[in-house]
Amino acid sequence: MWTQVSPSTLESADSEYIVNKHPEGMTGVGGCWMWQFNTNKAANYMISFVYKRSWEESAIQRAEIEVIVTDP
Repeated sequence: MWTQVSPSTLESADSEYIVNKHPEGMTGVGGCWMWQFNTNKAANYMISFVYKRSWEESAIQRAEIEVIVTDP
């Protein structure tokens, strides 16, 4: 599961996992996470995420994303 780990001045509004289209009854289908953030200030923001399954002690993947807000 992907989780936001860095503190950010962006306000986390929502997140959801969107499953790829697949035949009914098919299991193990991939997808993607979508996060929504709110802000009222134009700026560059860095957000860090980790991918870690509940039974694992450390993250198996990390991602850092720069978000550029030009007109909130």
